[in-house]
Amino acid sequence: MLSLIEKYIGSLKFAVIILSIFTICMIAGTFIESFFGADFANRALYKTTPFILVQFFMCLSILFAATLRLPPKKRLYGFYTIHSGLLIIGIGAVITFIAGVDGQMNLNINESSREVSLNTDIFRLRSLKSKAILVDYKLPYSFRATDINETIHNIKILKFIPYAKSKIMWASPVNDYKKSEFNSSTQYLFKNSFAKEMITMSLHPEAINDFPDHLAMGPLNFRYFPKSFFECFKKNNIITLNKITNQCLGYNSIRNISISVLTDVEIIDKSELKKTPYLALFGEQAIYYDKNSDDWREIHFTQLNNPYQLPWMGAEISMLKNENELLPINYPESILPIQKRGRLISGDVKAIQIEIHGKEYWVTNYSPLALRFNNEEFLMSLEPEKVILPFEVSLSEFKMERDPGTNNPASFESYVKVFNKGSMEKAHIYMNNPFKLEGYTFYQASYSENNDGSYNSTLAVNVDQGRSLKYFGSLMLVLGSIWHFRLNRKRKKKE
Repeated sequence: MLSLIEKYIGSLKFAVIILSIFTICMIAGTFIESFFGADFANRALYKTTPFILVQFFMCLSILFAATLRLPPKKRLYGFYTIHSGLLIIGIGAVITFIAGVDGQMNLNINESSREVSLNTDIFRLRSLKSKAILVDYKLPYSFRATDINETIHNIKILKFIPYAKSKIMWASPVNDYKKSEFNSSTQYLFKNSFAKEMITMSLHPEAINDFPDHLAMGPLNFRYFPKSFFECFKKNNIITLNKITNQCLGYNSIRNISISVLTDVEIIDKSELKKTPYLALFGEQAIYYDKNSDDWREIHFTQLNNPYQLPWMGAEISMLKNENELLPINYPESILPIQKRGRLISGDVKAIQIEIHGKEYWVTNYSPLALRFNNEEFLMSLEPEKVILPFEVSLSEFKMERDPGTNNPASFESYVKVFNKGSMEKAHIYMNNPFKLEGYTFYQASYSENNDGSYNSTLAVNVDQGRSLKYFGSLMLVLGSIWHFRLNRKRKKKE
């Protein structure tokens, strides 16, 4: 029986079948990676059990094809070398799969880092009092929403979504707060000749990270204030906002402000706000400067969904919802990711659903959750698994060139400093020019843009312990091919 299995797996027929399956998978993987990104392709195909089995049977086919032609024959020496080379490449690939590192390092200008973020995700539970990490739960390496239903440290992990988009929902806060205008949230609809966008802004401590009280949309700036600040903003040229007492005080001149009141205070000079389009929002009211009439105008949102004209290129704004009790939350909805120019433009949210004492909550990679239960405060977060480097990398400069006549990036490069064992080394990393140190290889992968127009660099970090074996196997493959060709040529001449 074993002999029949060995003969079938080592046969040309089986080799053609398994190579055809492998080729189809690689073609599909190329399209998947192009549309949905490399991480999705790894989760959906390259690192799945079925694809690993295809590669295993390929190696088994190569092994049995060689062993069926034993004892060694001189005319097959090249054949044996080729198949040995293929097996060595396979062994190198297995070593890389098990022990290799494949991650990313995000660097800000003039900031050092030792952390490499991997493509695997963990759910982390940390005590806010002791700062100790209590739980690091490794999440499934899946490409779609996965039910988990596992309880750890009195927390039931219900579901993991690796690719999601945020859908705004309104819910009660997790912790208890007094009903107050200083915890208010409002949703508006802004439209102009070029765009239509829903704007949600909040002052609530549980929502302000996801829905901040300020927003820039091109040259137009939005700022969200408590309702009671409307009269103060309206009547005065200089306004001070106390972030501790939530007080708004008005002055006619900055000279009238006492130094004693400047602690934890933000000063707003309305004359400066005239220079660029600025819309101050107060829930059901708004104020903006009209350059044409040289006057500050008021908007009173007396009805929902009723648009009001603004003096900037046909812009208009309407109020959709105003709340002092409920707050907006980003509810994750599972989707297929979308990649454009090597970067995810949709589906970059990862989320886990948890249950604590019968209540369900969401934690995302952008929104950790702080919660008090069992008489202690905890912070729950969804983070990439990390590897700590034995040296530090600092970004000195990032350069990007764009295609002539377009805004598309043509090339980008990073100038870094590496601090290792008391010494400093400079490196220039760009396309096809990686930097190598202590087994780690750094490639220029991508970039991100900050609100101030500066750029951060993303480096791909790779450790490949099986590389030398794969190189050696490739060399054997070339030499074996030459050897096999020469032996066959000599045999034909003799015949």
